[in-house]
Amino acid sequence: MLVWVPAGVYLILTHHIAMGIVELAWGALVVGGASDYVIRPRLVGRGSSVPALFTFGALFGGVETFGLFGLLLGPLVMALAISTLRIYVAETKGRRTEGDARR
Repeated sequence: MLVWVPAGVYLILTHHIAMGIVELAWGALVVGGASDYVIRPRLVGRGSSVPALFTFGALFGGVETFGLFGLLLGPLVMALAISTLRIYVAETKGRRTEGDARR
């Protein structure tokens, strides 16, 4: 909204009324509606246990590194890395509690 609302208002104020209305309608329907409520939940997932900030960074990092395919690969690699770290933490906690029980 920080981009398309001022752009639409600017176009209307500079007597490009039709283009301003088209810009505002496009922003509201496609950018605001379809992208936020349809596309992003399908790419990111709703029940994800990965923090939103990490997913956001993974999306940008994936696109920067792998191009358009990075939209899928970036969050996938991030989710695998976080899952691996969680498994490691769970196993090291299990070893510590076993060691304490033996003493």
